[in-house]
Amino acid sequence: MTCDRPLIRISRRDFLKLAMAGAASLFLPKIEIRADGLESWPGLNVEDLPPYYQNILSLTPKTDFSASGILRMGVAENGVNAMREVPVSQTKFNKKFLEIAKHSPNWRFVTDQPIGLAWHWFGDGPEFASTWYPNGTARDYIERGLCGDRSVQFIVGDGVPKPGQGALDEKLAIAQAELPDENGNWVTSAHIIEVDRSLYENGTQYFANASYSLFRDYGFANPTRTSILQRLYQPGYNKRPNVQLVGIEIQGLLFEDPAYFPSPQKLANVLAVSMALIKRHKISSPGFNANGHEELDFGKGDPGKNMILGMKILIGISALVSEDQELMNLVFGPFTLDGKITKEGAIAGYFNFIKDYFCRTTGPKSFVDYWLNYFHFDATPGIINSGIVSPQRPVNYSAHNSE
Repeated sequence: MTCDRPLIRISRRDFLKLAMAGAASLFLPKIEIRADGLESWPGLNVEDLPPYYQNILSLTPKTDFSASGILRMGVAENGVNAMREVPVSQTKFNKKFLEIAKHSPNWRFVTDQPIGLAWHWFGDGPEFASTWYPNGTARDYIERGLCGDRSVQFIVGDGVPKPGQGALDEKLAIAQAELPDENGNWVTSAHIIEVDRSLYENGTQYFANASYSLFRDYGFANPTRTSILQRLYQPGYNKRPNVQLVGIEIQGLLFEDPAYFPSPQKLANVLAVSMALIKRHKISSPGFNANGHEELDFGKGDPGKNMILGMKILIGISALVSEDQELMNLVFGPFTLDGKITKEGAIAGYFNFIKDYFCRTTGPKSFVDYWLNYFHFDATPGIINSGIVSPQRPVNYSAHNSE
């Protein structure tokens, strides 16, 4: 639910000044009190952001889901804003498992556990794409070439998104490749074949180990069960990743190479699908319940740690400029530690957490420094250290353990 009262705003000049200075002697704006007596989440004006992020957000269409589970995007029709369905083309995998799920409920998505996101890349370089997907259309990527048997709910590319089935024959932008069942629930994906708990126990699965240590350091009460990734390595949960994670397949490969990193339009398309899924499935928080394929299926390389960080930055920024209180509560709410941390501190916690996770799971240092600079981390989510937020990083675990 969006707050009817305006959110707190700060100018770009103050934003940058506060981001570079200590908060102790600086003015921190008060939290707005809504009509229902609850505190609002503070936010930002989009024009206060660096041009890189302004551009991506300007290319990101408004999205939501129909009652039947079809992604919709905002369009202007005769001067009136409307929501229209994106093009849909089912994979062979989806058609098969919709039939199987009618007789075997285990193939349907869980309803008793959180839902998360899984980002993949196609792995199609220019020469490969010209052979298998010569027209570069959504129909090429879903119905032809090598993708027809893949399990993926959504595919995105560099194209400008358009609604309607006719867009299947235009440059790949946003397309839905799986249909939900008669109840609007997804059926199984195929992100990973099997979870090997020994990888976690012997320290090899450094993504899961890094998240555990960060949950502990940031004060979460149940570090072993806070995220879907953590739960995958706990008894009773490790058979469920394929019925718990909605997949987005991203055209391209080798995103860790700056020459192959997604364009602003492609990032905007991934963001548009991600934000709609976060709202539909109440994903809380995407800071740790949105994952790259490589985090889930250890040994894979997609979509790149830099891409994972970049998308989580965009999700946080998009929430801050949204004026959508429900969305901000999903993204930042878990970092309040059940009300022990202020809303400013929770925003700080979100951005610091995703940065710390990137640093703990990535090397060498030169690579980390390059991408933090590329993402304007000090000038943009660097606001997290002061300004609209207070410098809360990380909190003392023992002081905030609720158990």
